[in-house]
Amino acid sequence: MKVWERVVEAKLRKVVEICEQQYGFMPRKSTTDAIFALRILMEKYRDGQRELHCVFVDLEKAYDRVPREELWYCMRKSGVAEKYVRVVQDMYERSRTVVRCAVGQTEEFNVEVGLHQGLALSPFLFAIVMDQLSEEVRQESPWTMMLADDSVICSESREQVEESLERWRFALERRGMKVSRSKTEYMCVNEREGSGTVRLQGEEVKKVQEFQYLGSTVQSNGECGKEVKKRVQAGWNGWRKVSGVLCDQKISARIKGKVYRTVVRPAMLYGLETVSLRKRQESELEVAELKMLRFSLGVTRLDRIRNEYIRGTAHVGRLGDKVREARLRWFGHVQRRESAYIGKGRELADMMERRKVDILCVQETRWKGSKARSIGAGFKLFYYGVDSKRNGVGVVLKEEFVRNVLEVKRVSDRVMSLKLEIEGVMLNVVSGYAPQVGCELEEKERFWSELDEVMESIPTGERVVIGVDFNGHVGEGNTGDEEVMGKFGVKERNLEGQMVVDFAKRMDMAVVNTYFQKREEHRVTYKSGGRSTQKKRPEIEKKTKWWKLKKEECCEEFRQKLRQALGGQVVLPDDWETTAEVIRETGRKVLGVSSGRRKEDKETWWWNEEVQDSIQRKRLAKKKWDMDRTEENRQEYKELQRRVKREVSKAKQKAYEELYTRQRDRDGKDVQQKVDKIKKDEVRKALKRMKSGKAVGPDDIPVEVWKCLGEAAVEFLASLFNRVLENLEKAYDRVPREELWYCMRKSGVAEKYVRVVQDMYERSRTVVRCAVVIDHLSEEVRQESPWTMMFADDIVICSESREQVEENLERWRFALERRGMKVSRIQSNGECGKEVLQMLYHKGYKWQDLCETF
Repeated sequence: MKVWERVVEAKLRKVVEICEQQYGFMPRKSTTDAIFALRILMEKYRDGQRELHCVFVDLEKAYDRVPREELWYCMRKSGVAEKYVRVVQDMYERSRTVVRCAVGQTEEFNVEVGLHQGLALSPFLFAIVMDQLSEEVRQESPWTMMLADDSVICSESREQVEESLERWRFALERRGMKVSRSKTEYMCVNEREGSGTVRLQGEEVKKVQEFQYLGSTVQSNGECGKEVKKRVQAGWNGWRKVSGVLCDQKISARIKGKVYRTVVRPAMLYGLETVSLRKRQESELEVAELKMLRFSLGVTRLDRIRNEYIRGTAHVGRLGDKVREARLRWFGHVQRRESAYIGKGRELADMMERRKVDILCVQETRWKGSKARSIGAGFKLFYYGVDSKRNGVGVVLKEEFVRNVLEVKRVSDRVMSLKLEIEGVMLNVVSGYAPQVGCELEEKERFWSELDEVMESIPTGERVVIGVDFNGHVGEGNTGDEEVMGKFGVKERNLEGQMVVDFAKRMDMAVVNTYFQKREEHRVTYKSGGRSTQKKRPEIEKKTKWWKLKKEECCEEFRQKLRQALGGQVVLPDDWETTAEVIRETGRKVLGVSSGRRKEDKETWWWNEEVQDSIQRKRLAKKKWDMDRTEENRQEYKELQRRVKREVSKAKQKAYEELYTRQRDRDGKDVQQKVDKIKKDEVRKALKRMKSGKAVGPDDIPVEVWKCLGEAAVEFLASLFNRVLENLEKAYDRVPREELWYCMRKSGVAEKYVRVVQDMYERSRTVVRCAVVIDHLSEEVRQESPWTMMFADDIVICSESREQVEENLERWRFALERRGMKVSRIQSNGECGKEVLQMLYHKGYKWQDLCETF
């Protein structure tokens, strides 16, 4: 289903960062960008009278040659969640096709390699593959430029470009791709005598003076005459396709002009934004256009009708003006990208890299739209702004955290938040920009209302960090507000500062910067005209400094204070609640409170979305009851309270049952990444992006049907897609196949035999052999025989002491379960090591003989 493919593509684009050298199927990039980059590079070297060597690399049947295993590997390496890898694998499972020819078509046959032709997802999948395969060999743009499978490698010396070409060939062909020897060509700008040729594995690469790069003719001497002739020919080809309409005398001249501007002109203007046209070449284009218009209107030169009248009748402007207009529009696009990527954004990325900042909240970005873009140095900016280009907020993340983003909530141009999963912990980052002192009170109240809504929507147990420019002064001193701020502020508290303090109290947080005693010039972060302000640091929930107990003096003081708090008792009371509260209170008094993260009073790691929704409804019911103490509201709250308890109990039981069923990769990290559900809005966007009149997919339902059904189709598709994701959870056995291949290769098994075993497991429905797997999973923990003995998955661990065998058992459990296996808690038994040794000696075995036997 093509709608499903579009939804999956949108999900993948959110987490996968493609290199800037890739121009194909990337947002805000086009073939014109790549053509211009190459032309301007060649022009600069011609002006400087320096040599420039270019190799145009072409891959043989690129889409059809991509190995499926490489595709899965590249997707995982790019940070795609395992669930979506399985979604794509399911699309390619048991794929079949036919070959059509003049005399008919062949029978269906299996397709086990390559990407699906015509699949909406295939272009982006190929971009992922090329991004990963070329990671170690590509250079910065414009020295390396890629558009799908068309790549350009540039260098200042022939030897260097030849070396780069060989590295590309090796990197691609060792992973299943193949560089075409016949279509790969070499061009030299400002060639000197004896510059030689480029060779690829001993074969001479074809040397040319011109090359058809992305449909545009690029000449080594910088001329564009052949490109102009090609544009004229493309215009005539387009005109002939619609000549039946253009030459029909029953059709009005206005409609003919619209058809001409839609079909013919784009073919003539393609790529001319990047070409410096001379008057003679511009005249050649206009003469060809006027001939087409005269033929369309049935007018000849003998009728002695002026060209201006012909253009006015067909409502077609001068082609030269359109070329200049297109060039100005495109150069404006280039300038905007330059300021966004190279200007303040790059300066911000350099600062974060220099100061080792991973997450940064930014305000007053003034970029309109709700997008995410790379700002260089491995950082990505998620931002939101309105058309007025006022205000604007954003969050900058280091590249390694981008793939952990689960949700981006853009509330307004003053408030937004990101939810990340980092090592199994949910972290919410809130960025905000409060109205200034002179703004209307209504605008300030709207900001605080939006910020409160964002905070209340964060489930209890998830950690939260607020990075907001509050535009207020909390003032010096903290009398009456000791629990939320320190006493080292600046100036007197104003109305906005009081709002900040009230917010901190409501959310049980602290204004962190006021706890640190510093000189005034270090506390002031802005000065102008004799005025100064202090920026508030991110507000983070308070935390007891338990780490101070590592110091002996702090530890001893804590013991004494705790004993005093317990009335001089040495033994702690049996009452857990009383003891815990005394310990916490003593810790806060003795060790102090810092700006640590949220302490989880309850275990909430196992909460699912249904539990969170139920708890949110219960909270709203509680608020309603607090405001209106009627019996009806009370019964509603009590009923929701009982329902939440049941749902929490079921969710907790289910979570603990599945605790040891998650697959993990060889580094022990969870590859079953948490992915958010398919939202209705994502389905709407996918349907909106899809064009009508396209070929149907395997479901034989065109996209027009879903567009026609409207909201009902959106709800149905969203529900269907989420069921697809859920059903894929149980598609694999417990032994991870990737671990099996990895262990076989590590054991020295030839790749041919690895593929033989992979073929055995293809579409298998039986048991999995694990001797080689167990051998390498236990490599770091097993001892010599007979202290460790293994027979397939039956293992014996022996030792002379109970403590040592218990320690070894725990090491085995950790080594196996972090790699996807599971030690049975039911069938594992323990025997006394000494009794086993006595039995062995009694039967006359010698240690050496016993080892040789095993």
